Amino acid sequence: LNTRDSGRDPVLRKFGRGWQNYYKVDWRVLPKLICHQIEKQRNSKITFAGSERPIEVARAMVFTSAKKDTDPNSIRMRMFREMSNANYDVHMMETIGQGEKCVDIQLAVEMLHYATVPNAYDVAILLSGDKDFVPALVRTRQKGKQLCIASMKIGCNRVLYESPHIRDYDVVWLEELLDELIIPIPQDELSRRDRAGYVSVFTMMRVLRDFVGSAPDRKWVNSRDIGKYLKSIKISDSNMLEELKQCHSGLRTFLMERACNLFDVKFPGGKSGRGPDDHSFWVRVKGDTSKILIDEFKRTQFFTKEEKEFLEDYKVDKYINDASYIKTEVASEEIKSVPQNSVE
Repeated sequence: LNTRDSGRDPVLRKFGRGWQNYYKVDWRVLPKLICHQIEKQRNSKITFAGSERPIEVARAMVFTSAKKDTDPNSIRMRMFREMSNANYDVHMMETIGQGEKCVDIQLAVEMLHYATVPNAYDVAILLSGDKDFVPALVRTRQKGKQLCIASMKIGCNRVLYESPHIRDYDVVWLEELLDELIIPIPQDELSRRDRAGYVSVFTMMRVLRDFVGSAPDRKWVNSRDIGKYLKSIKISDSNMLEELKQCHSGLRTFLMERACNLFDVKFPGGKSGRGPDDHSFWVRVKGDTSKILIDEFKRTQFFTKEEKEFLEDYKVDKYINDASYIKTEVASEEIKSVPQNSVE
């Protein structure tokens, strides 16, 4: 759901880049939507004659993993919190280094275990596109349980939809459910997101655009320089870095969600030679951003008194000095070794 490959991502094609700013995934309805598709298949096929009983969701389980130092405000971690709030049983395994996650094994074990528990479930719905689950699917059917697979076409191995012996229903394609799964964020919720502190999204975008765009040769800028720069800009009794953390979940999340139309982001590969505590990344401005800023300005319903005073006094060269891009200069060779496909 959060890939940035516009050529392959059905969500991006339908809702546009930066869709997370104005839409959200309604995780509560996902199990019901899939069950409704199963019921439609039951009603249209002679194979399921006599299966008039509506499908009820007994349990929705999610299996995943994360490193101990994963940012709790990252898109991925917030997604799992949203699932938990929607009454999913989220099983989060903690991984160390590059160790095997074992998530697939845990999921397969749970599915087979409950297949042997009387009345635990009648239909198992696997939301995945991974062919590694095939043995578990076969065994689950041998236990007398029905199987359905839900997936996205861009991420589903052909074995899962071409092999009839591993499932009882046609694959439910999530691309066909997007209008019901992804819903507009209510206006009052949008206002709460943007007005938790002194600074609006527009002002944060402008300050970031000005700093990154003022880099020598308009090149990539290291995120550590951006953080240092934002911390130097005072607004009332706070600073821009604190505003970014408190109101927008930090720089990475803001760039990836709220300002993805303004910036490209690059993350270093595993062989960058960095220390274990260096989680910095690279940012650059995407061409002409004036229209995007104007549109965001028009969407901003109001500015706080502190923000108005800041904007009246704001000048780019007031905060930028010779040391503003020091980390960028020191680590400039690293950006050349970052694979192109790591650009978000």
